[in-house]
Amino acid sequence: MGRRMSPADAAWYRGDTERNRLLISSLLWLDGPLDVDEWRTRVQERVLDRHPAFRQRIVPSRIPGRLPRWEDVDDLDLDDHVRVVELPAPGDHALLEARCSLERSTPLDRDRPLWSATIYEGYRGEGTLIHTRMHHSLGDGIALMRVFLTLVDEQDPGDPPVAEDRSLPQIGGLFGLGRDAVRFAAGHAVHPGRVLDTARQAASIAGQTVGVVLPEPVQRQPLQGRPHGVQRMSWDPDGYPLEQVKAQSERTGATVNDLLLAVVTAALRRELQQRDALVDEVAVMMPVSLRDPSEPIPEHPGNRLAAVPIRLPVGLAEPDERLASLRAQTEKLKDSPVPLIVHTLLRGAAFTTAPIERRLLRFNQSRSTGVITNVPGPSGALHVAGTRVAGSVGWGGLVGDLALSGAFVSISGRVFPGFVTDTAVIEEPDRILDHLRDAWVELIEVGIE
Repeated sequence: MGRRMSPADAAWYRGDTERNRLLISSLLWLDGPLDVDEWRTRVQERVLDRHPAFRQRIVPSRIPGRLPRWEDVDDLDLDDHVRVVELPAPGDHALLEARCSLERSTPLDRDRPLWSATIYEGYRGEGTLIHTRMHHSLGDGIALMRVFLTLVDEQDPGDPPVAEDRSLPQIGGLFGLGRDAVRFAAGHAVHPGRVLDTARQAASIAGQTVGVVLPEPVQRQPLQGRPHGVQRMSWDPDGYPLEQVKAQSERTGATVNDLLLAVVTAALRRELQQRDALVDEVAVMMPVSLRDPSEPIPEHPGNRLAAVPIRLPVGLAEPDERLASLRAQTEKLKDSPVPLIVHTLLRGAAFTTAPIERRLLRFNQSRSTGVITNVPGPSGALHVAGTRVAGSVGWGGLVGDLALSGAFVSISGRVFPGFVTDTAVIEEPDRILDHLRDAWVELIEVGIE
């Protein structure tokens, strides 16, 4: 008998629907060819040998309310999870977006460990792109990014490889959560019963739980709808200089995350204007990590994250007013128990039946449009088996009827944005990416007054 899943991991596993697969998609592209044999060796030694979930299948329980368990796959063959595809010259970016979108829309085989990787050779000439798909039950995006960054070297190609795991800044820090709040939430995520230690904490959490479970309504708009399960990816392979947004942060006093949210807000405002459907606000969810910043990568990465609500003020015409609104919201999240509330509710949902859990998740997300993430990676030059990393971006799973996922990944001194959308609701995510390029020039390069 294998070990039981944690309640949070089980909630993500059973939250799958045909319309929204809870997959994390990670893209990493290199400026040259990849030594595939060396990469496979690293996957075996640094991922499979260290983290059992990557060599285990999930076995659901037949008893309602009982958690599934992890079970070893004795005949695991790496060829079942890793494939190599040679792109036709010249390795067109749009063609690769279409191929990765097809993979994103294809469910993983639940009889095997829930991950796969496709290595695309010849991307944009002689480059390489690795598309890794992982089910959210394996872990949250921050944990899995840290796992797969162990495949990357942070030194010159001639130096010996480094296998040590490397810490990433917390998403919570980017979203304005104070260090005390992150540590508070990290401890309570492991021991939720602590939330009742004092009457003051209990009263505060009870009051804010109502706001999480019964969020305020927002105006319906075309970016919301019923997904049908066919998703499209669009990302910018060249990205933007991170120093530009940092310089703008110093000029305005806003955080990097606030500025990136302002860019997304401007992009969605343009899209809604073109559709003649501008509203006051677009509600989104922001993932927040509940891990202690000093914690090393655990053997079982698992899920310790929550998603907090934020309203993007697309209806405000002035960029400085939109930024002020976003800053006020993220400031309010400092030392807030909302991430803990969301995580605790998710854990509780795991003890219901799968259909009930999916209804709870769908209801909780019913007044949101999508998910926006901002993940910071290492700032120095990165290499994989001697080849330089050119960029990276990734998206988590969409739950319920959400149809939009936007992401920023900062790595090697550049910011790489991308969007995933369900084509039944938003057919062309590249349109939003084009709007984002215009917004970047206006708000970051030129600057907000």
